[in-house]
Amino acid sequence: MDEKLGVSEMDETVFFVRLEQAAVWRKRELADIALGVQEISSKSSRFALMRAGIVMCYAHWEGFVRDSSELFMRYLGEQRLGVYQLKKNFVALLNTDGNERDFNYARRRMRHDRAGNLGSKELRKIIWQLGLDYRPFESSQTAIESLVKRRNSIAHGESTGVGEEEYKRVIDDVRKFMELFEIQIDCSVREQRYLDNAPRP
Repeated sequence: MDEKLGVSEMDETVFFVRLEQAAVWRKRELADIALGVQEISSKSSRFALMRAGIVMCYAHWEGFVRDSSELFMRYLGEQRLGVYQLKKNFVALLNTDGNERDFNYARRRMRHDRAGNLGSKELRKIIWQLGLDYRPFESSQTAIESLVKRRNSIAHGESTGVGEEEYKRVIDDVRKFMELFEIQIDCSVREQRYLDNAPRP
């Protein structure tokens, strides 16, 4: 049983339930931190909460990509597919030094391959590893890099200011990034895009 994901078997129905659950609580918390700022009258308290909120927004973005990617890999592992039935990206993950590995190995390898924050470059790599399509994210690259930069400056102790309009925009952006990633994984499973003979979206 995968204790982190809370499942022992992963059919398509369970997968879609777990994918939705992975997103819903994060979106709810994003809504809460957006509302929380509006309810605070003190300017200094609002400023501090927005700074903390930027770090939390990034945490939800990175956490959702991590959790949904692992969920997807877990689902594929449960399908008992041969490695050469899958797209070439999976062949690269599962076939190392001529030895065919399982999806537990691939999940560990993906975690090990992570290099720093989830900016556009790292996102592109993860999307390739999962056989997804990066094109929907191309128009969001600047916003993704801005989120990472803001998060790092605050998390590393710099006195970076955050305006209310920027704060609202960041929350909206993170919701959008998560939805784009969720749609990609959802469609890959529904349409079996992970198979080698699957049509390109």
